[in-house]
Amino acid sequence: MSRINRYDILLFSIVTIGTILSVYLLVETLTLKVPNYCEISSMVNCRAVEFSPYSRVFGIPDALLGVLWFIGIGVLWILRFKDLIMYLWIVGIAFVGYFIFAEIVIIKSICIYCTLVHLLAILLAIPIFIDKCNISR
Repeated sequence: MSRINRYDILLFSIVTIGTILSVYLLVETLTLKVPNYCEISSMVNCRAVEFSPYSRVFGIPDALLGVLWFIGIGVLWILRFKDLIMYLWIVGIAFVGYFIFAEIVIIKSICIYCTLVHLLAILLAIPIFIDKCNISR
């Protein structure tokens, strides 16, 4: 059994927060409720983003994909499938790029919670790439 290192802790912290935020967004999407405090302006408007046609991929809520993606990264990390994690991360970041593009260019509004999830997805690069390159071991 291998030792837990600081990159394991970092990865699981990011995965946990990302999963919690994604579950929250999924519940909002499924119940059709968005808190009023998230509708700050025309540029920062969670309702506009979460209920746009771009909030689903092939009919699947983006938030559900986020939940599955974060959990998948965590499970693959535990099982030490490091190469598969790299590919899954790259696919996830491609989706993040699409979502950011849709929010800014097409919808012209951003969702605070979605932006936090996007940031967490990008930050996963730190433990994944450091571990992959065996830096500081």
